Amino acid sequence: MARLTAEDRRNMPQSDFAGPDKSYPVTDKNGQPDAHAAVAKGRATQHANPDLKRQIFAKADAIIARRGKG
Repeated sequence: MARLTAEDRRNMPQSDFAGPDKSYPVTDKNGQPDAHAAVAKGRATQHANPDLKRQIFAKADAIIARRGKG
């Protein structure tokens, strides 16, 4: 996934983020494993809660499914 600028993130709809507060952007099919890996590594300690991790995984999966895997 390409590195996003602050302006890119501001311009993205909330629905393109797997986490709260516009965290874990899923801009393309590569964003899904990126979001999964970031959460699994505990990169953001405020998102380390197991229930929140499951929600972030599910939302990343749903974003990709909504767009189609292609």
